Amino acid sequence: MKKKNDLVKVAVISFLIFVVLSWIIPIGSYSSGTFTAGELAPLGIYDVVKIVLGIFGNYTIYGLIFLLIGALYGVMNKTGVYSNLVEGIAKKFKGKEKRFLIVSIVLFALLGSLSGFNIALFIIVPLFIAVIMTLGYDKLTALLATAGSIIVGNIGSTYGFEISGYLNLYYSLDMNADILTKIIFLIILILLTILFVTKNAKLTKVETKKKATKAKATKTTKAKKGKKEVEEEPVVACETKTEIPLYEVSTNKQKKSVVPLVIIFGLSFLVLVVGLYNFSYAFNISFFEDLYTSVTSFEIANFPIFKYLLGSMNPYGAWNLGEIGFVLVITSLLIGWLYSLKFREIIDAMKSGMKEMVNVAIIAILANLVMYLVLPSSQTGLHSNIFITMSDFILNLTNQFNWFTTGLQAFLGSFFYNDFKYLVDASAATIATMQTNASVYPAVAVLYQAIHGIVMLFAPVSLILMTGLSYLNVSLKEWFKYIWRFLLQLLLLTVVVVAIILAFV
Repeated sequence: MKKKNDLVKVAVISFLIFVVLSWIIPIGSYSSGTFTAGELAPLGIYDVVKIVLGIFGNYTIYGLIFLLIGALYGVMNKTGVYSNLVEGIAKKFKGKEKRFLIVSIVLFALLGSLSGFNIALFIIVPLFIAVIMTLGYDKLTALLATAGSIIVGNIGSTYGFEISGYLNLYYSLDMNADILTKIIFLIILILLTILFVTKNAKLTKVETKKKATKAKATKTTKAKKGKKEVEEEPVVACETKTEIPLYEVSTNKQKKSVVPLVIIFGLSFLVLVVGLYNFSYAFNISFFEDLYTSVTSFEIANFPIFKYLLGSMNPYGAWNLGEIGFVLVITSLLIGWLYSLKFREIIDAMKSGMKEMVNVAIIAILANLVMYLVLPSSQTGLHSNIFITMSDFILNLTNQFNWFTTGLQAFLGSFFYNDFKYLVDASAATIATMQTNASVYPAVAVLYQAIHGIVMLFAPVSLILMTGLSYLNVSLKEWFKYIWRFLLQLLLLTVVVVAIILAFV
């Protein structure tokens, strides 16, 4: 619990730093790539309280999604077969533990590269963490092999509309622009992650001690007490196995098949991830939108039955947070029904799972505190904040477009915008104004997505990282001590890749 409270403190401190800066740095804005200086806009006590209230009003949906992820796993635990699934997978990889780490890294990195909708991808993170920790690995290894690998995939985004798609949209690039370089970059990133994780992977102290204790327990010693010989009891470790979040070993002796659980869980996740991908913008494919229009316009006796049944649900391919929550609820209910759970049992199981995710949900909301302050004005649509002023200063340190200052600006901006599309929205037009040679835009895109991803691997504003840390009860300090060498490797690789792209321009 202490480490989770530390994460709250870190998020609040990040926000307070912004408050202090608001008293020092005036706001500014960009319009068509032109900077306009504003006035000092310090945040007072009332503003701070109002902002805190506002963040819970506007970003509660983020916390709710994580609560519903907990609810889903609560129901899966209640079925009595979820632990069979976890233990079954772990058993298949017994003696080949590192192979599962590799599978996990590759899968999450590919999903992060192809999708970029990280909150949805987090749905399968607890399952893989449960298997990794059941295999005996520590929390840090489990975190980098799952949630951390999603961010690695973001760094090497290929067709992920939430990452590379927005950059391509702003720079009028095709989704296949420089795709071969991006794929090679992604492959190297994955290999680098695999090497780092497998090299630094450690069994938990508890698991190691259990093995040593087991070996010791095979030997007994005899001690004399008076004229009688008594056999001493073997020493048993007093520690218990590290608790795995959202995972309960089933005590239900009734054998049930895991197949329905795997099918429903897998299909729901697949349907959700595909539904979140905007095919219309990315590839100009309007099939799902046309289908949605056809279905909702269908009438029986002049009554659009399907339109009212679907309600305000977005077309498939344009789903958002609301649809994520809807799918999680339906999946939970369906799994409970298939395993003959009573409605009351399903609700109780959902409540139990949500209870375990309360701290994670709070962190999911607080991680957006800084971004909430720098979002575009609802009236003008412009970003008007202290980051824009800082951005203009950095970009004008040189008389012309410069890769170092551009990377520095992206680095700084990532601490303000944990949602990549808003960073692109705040910066892309300005970069395009300073660099009119469109042939270098693919390199700019790689630089931006890589720098943002690297920052998201250690910054206290990173939604996916902070929720992962909270989920596993790991402090940010503990994580940074583990990850800093890897961050330097990623930064060096990014510099090399961008330099190679520029060499062929």
